[in-house]
Amino acid sequence: MRSEKVYEGTDERGRRVTRWVVYKTVVRGDRVLYDGPFRRVTYRELAPARQESSG
Repeated sequence: MRSEKVYEGTDERGRRVTRWVVYKTVVRGDRVLYDGPFRRVTYRELAPARQESSG
């Protein structure tokens, strides 16, 4: 498998976003059965953790 970054930017809240396409090659014997996109993935920056108040 291999991955390719296809987008890098920010979302509507200003958080960083990257989008990737994961490619997969399926081979049986000497025949290539499939060679193409396997999955599309979007990663977003996590929001900061909230502080819990004690009391």
